[in-house]
Formats: sequence, C-alpha cells, structure tokens
Amino acid sequence: MAKRRAKYPWSDAQIRRAQAPRALPIYDDEEEKVRDDLLAEGARHLLARREGGRKPRPEQARREIRRLALEGVYAALPKLLREKPTGQTTIAKARDLLSRCGFNVSEETVLKDVKKIGTAKLRGGSDS
Repeated sequence: MAKRRAKYPWSDAQIRRAQAPRALPIYDDEEEKVRDDLLAEGARHLLARREGGRKPRPEQARREIRRLALEGVYAALPKLLREKPTGQTTIAKARDLLSRCGFNVSEETVLKDVKKIGTAKLRGGSDS
C-alpha cells in the first residue's frame, strides 16, 4: 500500500503558531497562508457534512417501513405465535406475511428487526 501524502505541507508546529492568540492580529506571509488553508479546509469540511446530512436515505426509510410492517404482521399472528417472537415457526410465518407485503427478507433480517423493535412490544406488551 502506498504511503498517504499529507494534504497540506504545514507541520503541526506551524499550524499552532499561526493559530496562537495574539494581542494584535499581525501575521507573517507563511502564517497567512497557513490560516487561509485552514479556513478553506474547515469551510469545505463543514459544507460537505451539511450536504451529506441533506441526502435522502432510501435504504434507511425502507428499513423503517419494513419494521412497521413487521409490527403489523406480529399483531395479526395468533397469540400462540406471538408468545415466542423469535421462534422458528413465528419467524417463518412472519417472513411469509412480509413477502406478501413485498418485503423478501431473510430469517436473519427478521430476527434483527425483532430485536430492534423489542420482543415485549411484539408480544403485545409495551417495550418503549
């Protein structure tokens, strides 16, 4: 693997010196360049994080919809199956009902969703 090159040629000492508090804001040419680079990088970083936060997350939304559907599926199951939300028969029945709703998921996914929702809530009690 190639060695990663530093993005800026400034050392930590140069950056600290350029950022040190002063009575008067007087900087030499090198310190001005360091401060300008830090300002530009900070602004780029901040704007990139904001842009990332504005992106839609369709997979996450689909997961939440699937969990809501799973809660509905468990509510429709007979009481005997609801008593064991992680039982094989219950999971198989839940997968079958979810596939009818358009969610083709694995047993592992259903188990993860059950744990995320909470078994007490799926049994009919209140988990949250």
